[in-house]
Amino acid sequence: MSPRPDHSDKPDKKYVIHIDRRKFDLEDSPKTGSEIRELAGLGSEVDLYLEQRGNEDDRLVADDDSIDLDNGMHFFSAPKHITPGHV
Repeated sequence: MSPRPDHSDKPDKKYVIHIDRRKFDLEDSPKTGSEIRELAGLGSEVDLYLEQRGNEDDRLVADDDSIDLDNGMHFFSAPKHITPGHV
């Protein structure tokens, strides 16, 4: 029986995600909500959402949420507080 090959030098899987329509290339998963916010330079005045497919509601991502990345994931930000009628 031959020895198993050593894959310790094998690169990590790469992920492509989008945050507010901007593309980001990442090499590790999972990421926390705060790490994803930091990538996009999002401040505390906005919420971060993970876009869901189909008729599912988009998911609010908290800073301490752990997100297992998949290629093509889309995130978006929205103001935490919206004042109706305010321009």
